[in-house]
Amino acid sequence: MSESKSSKLTLPLLYYPFPVGVSSDLEAVEAEALQWAIDFGLTEFGVEREEQIRDTKCAEFIGRLFHTMPPERFRVAAIWCTWIFVIDASFCEAGIYLTDPAELAAFQLWLHDMHYDPKGYDRRPLCEELASRLPAEHAELCRRLAPATVDVSERVERLTGPGLYMQWLGEMNYWYMSTLWQVGRPFTGTRPSVRQWLSARRALTAILPTLAAWPAFTGSDVPEHEWNRADVRRLMALTSDIGGMFNDIISFPREKGVIWSLPIILADEGRNDQEAVNEAVRLHNNAVTEYLSLERDVRKRASPGLCRFLDAMRTHQRGQYEWSIRAGRYRSDENYEIEGCIEAEAST
Repeated sequence: MSESKSSKLTLPLLYYPFPVGVSSDLEAVEAEALQWAIDFGLTEFGVEREEQIRDTKCAEFIGRLFHTMPPERFRVAAIWCTWIFVIDASFCEAGIYLTDPAELAAFQLWLHDMHYDPKGYDRRPLCEELASRLPAEHAELCRRLAPATVDVSERVERLTGPGLYMQWLGEMNYWYMSTLWQVGRPFTGTRPSVRQWLSARRALTAILPTLAAWPAFTGSDVPEHEWNRADVRRLMALTSDIGGMFNDIISFPREKGVIWSLPIILADEGRNDQEAVNEAVRLHNNAVTEYLSLERDVRKRASPGLCRFLDAMRTHQRGQYEWSIRAGRYRSDENYEIEGCIEAEAST
């Protein structure tokens, strides 16, 4: 074995017995989402930013999650994913507000006000106030994000209608809250527990606002009394948990020493890196088993509309894996020897 190969961690067998789904419009929509970012001037901050957007493959991400979207709805979903990536990478997580939760909160309150009333809210005064406290590059990006945020909000609301739009906005606020927790956590001087991290990670994935918009993105419908059932909500939460754990695992070597993640916390508890990855995979596989058991129970009394949503969450699970492994931002092939996945459902 070569020295470079032996230095890699081994990614144990992952349990994800979910079907692959890929939109046939993926390549065209990928180009359209990138062009949207270019049109709003969100890529004009060095070659690196445009490359980051290209490497993230936002259309591939959403196109693997919900592969039956009509092209015009797929376009809106991909543009929203591109927008949220720019927000996250530039201002949250490892962005400009990494050490300033108060300013991040002010920025996100401004974003919320634009979501809440895209046409009526005067975004300019607070935009200039925020920009005045930012370095020149981020100040200009903040100004350009204002019309981009209004555009995204209007596109989503046109698809969803008022009721579903407010449900989507509620889940977006859940994501905003988690990014504040992530930025503020280092000020405590302690590592989060695994339990605390998994609670925050459920929100940090932004999977729940994605699922909230599924009816609008796909043109499908789930009866309200089923959508709001506790067991269906639990399935959506598990979908986010599983996606977050896998994302933490696949990005572990890249993010070590930068931000908290599940393997980083497990390693900080005294495990070596390989042991931490092994334990994270075990927790992930257990969550998948729990998901499948609950899903079987939910299907027993599901309408055709709910069954379509359950099918979509299955391709969503697989799409998370396929996209994460292929996305250039994680470079998993440089960090892991990947053993593969367990495709079949375990017998019960």
